[in-house]
Amino acid sequence: MKILHITNRLSEGGVESFLLTFLPCLKRLGHEVELLVLDKSAVSMRTMFETQGIKVHIGKYSNVYNLLNVFEVRRYLCLYDIVHVHLWPAQLYISLGKNISHSYAKFVTTEHNNFNKRRKFKFYRWVEQWMYNQYDVIAGVCEASRCNLLKWINHPRVVSIPNGIDRECFIKALPYHKEEFGLSSSSFMIVMTARFFAQKDHKTLIKAMALLDADIHLFFIGSGDAMADCQQLAIDLNIDGRVHFLGRRTDVKRILKTADLCVLSTHYEGLPISIIEYMAAGKTVIATNVDGVKEMLPVECLCETENPADMANKIKTFLLDSQRLESMAERNNIESSKYDISNMVNQYNNIYNE
Repeated sequence: MKILHITNRLSEGGVESFLLTFLPCLKRLGHEVELLVLDKSAVSMRTMFETQGIKVHIGKYSNVYNLLNVFEVRRYLCLYDIVHVHLWPAQLYISLGKNISHSYAKFVTTEHNNFNKRRKFKFYRWVEQWMYNQYDVIAGVCEASRCNLLKWINHPRVVSIPNGIDRECFIKALPYHKEEFGLSSSSFMIVMTARFFAQKDHKTLIKAMALLDADIHLFFIGSGDAMADCQQLAIDLNIDGRVHFLGRRTDVKRILKTADLCVLSTHYEGLPISIIEYMAAGKTVIATNVDGVKEMLPVECLCETENPADMANKIKTFLLDSQRLESMAERNNIESSKYDISNMVNQYNNIYNE
């Protein structure tokens, strides 16, 4: 069947990683799969999709919040059997476009987070109730995502489909030597992969670093508008020699394999692909205790939100006990099998076939 996925941007982030893994798998099942990106100024990952045989359509506007996107997307909606939408405001535009295009496609959307700021305002409940009613099926990326959405709106078909990754490529990745990053072989290396924007909480981890020993180094993978503020914070805390900003990387798997421990410091999540990747790489993970994360990790690996001291103490617990660090890493590697891409693809494919 012909399937069109639609998202806001194609630059960097969890949804882009989700799509980059998912769409080629659908294509291998025999579907004709294409991707529409609304923001024409944020398509830096386009080539990565096209090299895997995914045709990428680009919108007309540089502002994803331009309401004219409604008229831009409607011409696509009659050309496919399935239209699968990711993220606000693309979800809203496709809901509106559906009603002016007279499309006979089936509409699916994935809810990638457990919370959004719109849920603080009663007005949006009415808007989103109408919007979600335009979709035949809603898939939450974890059970918390599904339940939280149903507390906000009513819908007859909301299912939970956990995110998945290609585990094998993380398991088989070869680590670097720490010396290649300017470290001694005995240095303790922490890695966090996340785009620098409001949802993520890089600053709490940087503040935690100021409470840790001098031979502990932190490497951030990712870019974004908030990076400069984080770099300045590291300078202000006089730890800029131990906090390293690598920007976007194509060798994330190898860097994760090199790390001693991985962290996700965040304000809210869905089911974070970064943690699944950490686990598949066989690493101990420390993360913020929020919905979508606390279902994945034992309590001793969870930190209070915006609490650098608690985060530093959790890191120290594993830093000082190598046997515990290794045991948790083994546990995570086994647990990551729950999130193999084949499980996710099969569940979505069953929905499409219905």
